[in-house]
Amino acid sequence: MSQPAKVCHGCDETDLSKFVYNTYVKKDGTKSLRSHCNACRATGARHWYSDNTNRGKETRRRYSEENKEALKQKELEYREQHREEARSRAAEWYKENPERGKANAKVAGHKRRARIAKVGGRFTKADIRNLYSIQGACCYYCSTSIKEGYEIEHMLPISRGGSNGPDNLCLACAPCNRSKHTKTAEEFISG
Repeated sequence: MSQPAKVCHGCDETDLSKFVYNTYVKKDGTKSLRSHCNACRATGARHWYSDNTNRGKETRRRYSEENKEALKQKELEYREQHREEARSRAAEWYKENPERGKANAKVAGHKRRARIAKVGGRFTKADIRNLYSIQGACCYYCSTSIKEGYEIEHMLPISRGGSNGPDNLCLACAPCNRSKHTKTAEEFISG
């Protein structure tokens, strides 16, 4: 059965492969093609979203809240099906960005320790860049250059209840950070 001629109401497109069917079924049991081609529908959706940004965000937030378990299950299934692809993408990214990979691992390690200790506080890579700038690329304790590498140091250690926030952080050279261990900054400086 040949499809009747169809013309997009937005751009006069006539190629039937550029249209999708309506979701509803007519009384005679058939479906009809939408009145706008896929490109015009996408453009209309973008215009609607730009005019209704908050409404769109609220709708998505509400949908996510109402379907939390189903979405979680769908994400788990997707991850399971695409595990090898994700691993290979991650390995490729780490190969191309070794320094950023190390920095991300440091941040993740500190977050994990703070979460386990239940001390709270968060810092970002921007906070670390800011500390690097404030300290003039020098160790907080001995003032040696940390341009070749540094460690993120908690002045009041997490193990002693120190926060993981930027106000409790400094950058130190490896020898200072490792010899300080669980001392406070004052205890380490006073020797």
